Amino acid sequence: MMKAVFQTMHPLMRALMYFCMLTVCASIGLGIGIAISSSATGIDLETLADTSSLMTIDGGTAALKIMNSANQLIGFLGSALLFSLFFGKVSVDGFWTKKWSKMIGFLPLLIFFALPLLLVSFEFNSMLIPEGGYLEGLFKPSEELAGEMTEIMLTMNTPLDLVIMLIVVAVLPGICEEFAFRGVLQSQLAKGFKNVHLGIWVSAFIFSAIHFQFYGFIPRMLLGAFFGYLVIHTGSIWTAVVAHTLNNGYAVVSAYMAGQMPDMSTDDLDNASLNPYFVLMSAVIFSLLFWVILQKSTWSNIKETYLRYLKLPVVLEELEKAGDQSVADKK
Repeated sequence: MMKAVFQTMHPLMRALMYFCMLTVCASIGLGIGIAISSSATGIDLETLADTSSLMTIDGGTAALKIMNSANQLIGFLGSALLFSLFFGKVSVDGFWTKKWSKMIGFLPLLIFFALPLLLVSFEFNSMLIPEGGYLEGLFKPSEELAGEMTEIMLTMNTPLDLVIMLIVVAVLPGICEEFAFRGVLQSQLAKGFKNVHLGIWVSAFIFSAIHFQFYGFIPRMLLGAFFGYLVIHTGSIWTAVVAHTLNNGYAVVSAYMAGQMPDMSTDDLDNASLNPYFVLMSAVIFSLLFWVILQKSTWSNIKETYLRYLKLPVVLEELEKAGDQSVADKK
């Protein structure tokens, strides 16, 4: 009976409960990450609690990587799997883990030509926060701190450093965040609103907001929506996982290349990508590639399943029929 209540709870209520699970798992992940970091680096717990201080001490970067990985695995992936355990795999459509889409082959090019468009949206986002204004004073300190932490973490001197950063910054977020936001949150919001577009954009908004980096709010929200549409049009969450991993991976590889070539910087790469002709060409090619994916869309086949959720009266009726049948069989 209790299992039936959990599995037939309204999707919006399940989404709210998922936030509670995410908060608890993130707190546990932070604690475990700090404990492991302290043991591995010898840094005391008080220092580890102040992430800004880790940028200036030996072992600080390693501690940041460990804590970030723990947050991804326990906070995002752990909460998603816990949700699936409580509410059943059917509540999240099995995460589509048994389906792989041939459209994955388009993703390296699709993400590559999406990057200039994201840079344009980043520039637009920055224009919405006027210099010297209230919003700049509110957001810029945390943005600068996040930028410094990212720059330090992306300082790579050897190929091994590159591999480690690809795992920490690209692979883990690609898997863990997609299972959390596209696997759980998007599916519950879409079912609750009975509107897949609203589910995609609200989950993308939350996906961007939860990163607390508001100078990149719009491009991150656009990315979240793009990943969401990839899920429904390919019928596979792994398409979004690969796309997310590639997007983050391009940034890591660019930083590594800039570090290996003294005459090049990531700013140079960004400026080259913002060339108006390259942006226009990217927009055209991106549109064509996504059009191909739309032509092969699985949405019409999965729409009914994706938006449906079990209701308690139906389940109770089915359980009652099953019970009556069991009694009749015994007689």
